[in-house]
Amino acid sequence: MIERALNLQQALDDLVMTDKSLIKYSLTNNEWTKLEQIKKLLKCFKDATLEISASSYPTLSYTIPIYNYLIDLIEKFLKEESYSNDIINAIDKAKLKLQKYYPTTNGLAYITAAIIDPRLKLDYFKDQDFDEETIEIYQQQIINLWKTKYMPTQNQNNNQATNKSSGLMAYMVKKKRHNDLDELIKFLKEPPSNCDIDILTFWKLHETDYPNLARIARDFLAIPGTSVPVERIFSNSADLISSKRHSLNPETIKICMCLKSWLKFTNEK
Repeated sequence: MIERALNLQQALDDLVMTDKSLIKYSLTNNEWTKLEQIKKLLKCFKDATLEISASSYPTLSYTIPIYNYLIDLIEKFLKEESYSNDIINAIDKAKLKLQKYYPTTNGLAYITAAIIDPRLKLDYFKDQDFDEETIEIYQQQIINLWKTKYMPTQNQNNNQATNKSSGLMAYMVKKKRHNDLDELIKFLKEPPSNCDIDILTFWKLHETDYPNLARIARDFLAIPGTSVPVERIFSNSADLISSKRHSLNPETIKICMCLKSWLKFTNEK
């Protein structure tokens, strides 16, 4: 609405000047300037919201970068002397709101998604001047996740080995586990990929290079960054389940909704 009003500024000014009853609605040059400033600020939040609310690509790994982007942007706005006091107060409140919810991004899912994103990895946190202790904690979290849930376990058939070969088998298994951990270390040491790559395509192409990391990517990158895509699906379910068609089997409903979502994603690509 603000953007539309600014585009029609001259027409609106001309309109109120031709009708005395509309004079009270006329805006001063200072008020038009304030609207321009508000538009500039709100557009940043709008773009960030649209970016993280999308459903055609993974968004969970965007959460931490978007929070940092908005906080940095607000800091920049606060340094500008052209803003009036009321706009500065509004920006201050926006900053407080972001700072209130920012700690929620310390959750394992957000951190793992960011690190497993080939465009970000741990390098993102270093570039953003996170302290070394925090980066070490993040790295240890994904290593612990790797060891507890994703590192391949010794095949049960190895337990059937004879006592004579147990020493050799123990060495082989230990070496194999070491190599499995090397898969994670190798990924983290390689430089981040270009920002314009498709991360789903990346993991599809590198699945043979990082088979176990690809499992983490499938699990965590499938989580949406916001509830918007999920809410959108529930809203669309009204087209499938109506007052005249409400006796479908739950499994049938699930299949239909999944197929609809997949077809939409395919068409968007």
